[in-house]
Amino acid sequence: GINESNIRGATEAGADGIAVMSYIMASTKPYFAAKKLKNQLRRV
Repeated sequence: GINESNIRGATEAGADGIAVMSYIMASTKPYFAAKKLKNQLRRV
């Protein structure tokens, strides 16, 4: 699945979109998990 360690690689490889629901819902702090992913996407 997509998570904070591979989200950048997926978008750099040409992904038009990503599914991250499992990563966010499995987190003990979903808000912060989503925020981490958002910040990673902004760096691409």
